Amino acid sequence: MKLSPYKPQLKSQFLGRKDELEVLTRIATVEESSIVIVYGRRRVGKTALIETAYAKRQLLRFEGLEGRSSIEQIQECLRQLSIYANDTSIASLSFKYWRQFFEYLSRFVESGERTLYFEELQWIADYKDDFAGDLKLVWDKTLRHNKKLIIVLCGSAPSFMLNKIVRSSALYNRSQKVLSVKPLPFQVFHTLMGRKRSIVEVAEAVLTLGTIPEYGMAIRNASSCRTGIAEESFRADGFLFLEYDKIFVSHLGNRPWYRGVVEFLSRVRFANRDQIAEHLGTSSGGELSKILIDLEECGFIDRYVPFNLSEGTKTARYAIADPFIRFYNKFIRPVAKRIKEGDFQKQPSAALNSAKFTQWLGLSFEAWCRRHTNLIARQLGFSDVEYHSGSYFERGQKLQQGFQLDLVFQRADRVLSVCEIKYTDEAPGTAVAANFQKRIELLPNKKKFTIQRVLITKTKPSDSIVKKGVFDRVVMADELFKIDE
Repeated sequence: MKLSPYKPQLKSQFLGRKDELEVLTRIATVEESSIVIVYGRRRVGKTALIETAYAKRQLLRFEGLEGRSSIEQIQECLRQLSIYANDTSIASLSFKYWRQFFEYLSRFVESGERTLYFEELQWIADYKDDFAGDLKLVWDKTLRHNKKLIIVLCGSAPSFMLNKIVRSSALYNRSQKVLSVKPLPFQVFHTLMGRKRSIVEVAEAVLTLGTIPEYGMAIRNASSCRTGIAEESFRADGFLFLEYDKIFVSHLGNRPWYRGVVEFLSRVRFANRDQIAEHLGTSSGGELSKILIDLEECGFIDRYVPFNLSEGTKTARYAIADPFIRFYNKFIRPVAKRIKEGDFQKQPSAALNSAKFTQWLGLSFEAWCRRHTNLIARQLGFSDVEYHSGSYFERGQKLQQGFQLDLVFQRADRVLSVCEIKYTDEAPGTAVAANFQKRIELLPNKKKFTIQRVLITKTKPSDSIVKKGVFDRVVMADELFKIDE
């Protein structure tokens, strides 16, 4: 059946994603019908990846509408199909169930090199599981018989995609590949921002926004990354100012408890589940577990435990993981009313207190190090040794109190690599060394591991630290950013 397929507008500069592109293009070369599930954070580049991989195929793209019912979503898909089929009568059809739509759709893709691409699947499916169940019925009956057919199910709500699609019994063993699209590696993001920019400048952008391609595109033409961040954050029409609400709608359907957890953690830096439950006014039970797991799968929060305890321990902390969400709640949200009123329209940089921002970058770098322990292990030369890592803190500490060691690697070669993390413009001096030494003495070491003292720093330490030999290794932050991931 003759169709006028969707023609993607490919970006002139598509960076990175070599492995992901190879996976998708390899699927297209196999003489076998396939279901491909792609998920990842909003703005991470899923659409560009899929459309680059399948641009030369007969592509039928169906995009979901925010906040509409299943019947309205089916009607929109029929409207889109009517355009591809050059038949306006299709838009006037009325189906109640997805099974009916798939049965009707199957007549258009029963043969030939076709790609059915469902974008923003969480909206299309209205966060329900009947989409997967109905697709399974029609896939088994007709769709799978076209050996050149690829169905791409793409969504920006990781919790929905994992629970309702990837782990769905309906689609079990029917997907050719499940692809999780992650933020860009630092080196690729640096290329996107322009290689003329220094590592330090790009690192500041990464610690603020993460390595999300669209965020980089929004600020890369500014005179500096910090200026670009301010312009897009503190103006009423700023890309970053408008982005926050869209993130929650895309990922979680704008549910208030999810925002409540995120905004609470943004204020207190970290908390255990009992403290989160107390803030929400709920029990520390199953419903809270679901909220926390969903937020983790979205990449919004991290759960971390002391390095010497198992992952299942109740002595765990939760903290914001997403740099942009952390930045928004610290600097944008408190002045949102003033932004809307245009107070910073002419001078957006005035809204970003330099001293507070620099201090905040230090906390963001600590979080970055916890998420990139593999790079630290490589730089320290023990990446081929089995290890596990985490912060160290004691059970029962009150919020923001008590001593903590930023990052500890417990290694199979009987070494504890204990890291002090400092991301400041000021050179770490004797006060930093003395404080670190006191905390090292409180670290339990019942198995008598050798302790390697490591300083991870933005600025070269003072000569006094070097001469005293307090740290066995000094790792400069820019060295970590230079490592290819």
